Amino acid sequence: MRHVSLAVAWALAGAFAMLATAALAGVISAGDIDPPGPLGSTMQSLDDLVPIWHQKLDATGGCGSERFTCVLDGEGVLDRETGLVWQGAAGTAEGVWANAVRDCLEATTGERRGWRLPAAEELLSLKTTDASGLPAGHPFSDVVVDGSVRYWSSTTVPGDGLKAYGITFGQLNPQVIGKDVIGARTWCVRGGFGHDGH
Repeated sequence: MRHVSLAVAWALAGAFAMLATAALAGVISAGDIDPPGPLGSTMQSLDDLVPIWHQKLDATGGCGSERFTCVLDGEGVLDRETGLVWQGAAGTAEGVWANAVRDCLEATTGERRGWRLPAAEELLSLKTTDASGLPAGHPFSDVVVDGSVRYWSSTTVPGDGLKAYGITFGQLNPQVIGKDVIGARTWCVRGGFGHDGH
């Protein structure tokens, strides 16, 4: 008798579970499996890819070159080799390092903020490997390439926080400059990872 009661109880519980499942099936649904609109391409163009520093692009033609594109209403230059956006016109006044950092932080070139003092290796990425300066056909203005003018980098000299590297486009190697010396010009960059040279 006890086995019969147990079997009936289990049968009723199973029937109730099936009824509950059927009732909920009308309320809970997985939704439409069709996409909400037409499918787009999953292919990426070179403009969509992160720049890769191992490539060599030709600068001949300035803003219309393989390497450089003028952006921000012509006030900035995108370097497709590095993905960095440079001010199209480099600064012409020399100052101390702290002022160069501030000038970039306050810059509104192309009606955009987010400018910073470039790291030494970023400035060096614009240099040719000889002492001729910038790549032939570049679109930049006000950049002095005769070796007499240095440009501040944000890179502090290791072991000496009172000095930073300056880059001269007419010489092969970076120079060490005291941060309190009026010894270099400011040329700001946008993008990349930045460099804490404080």
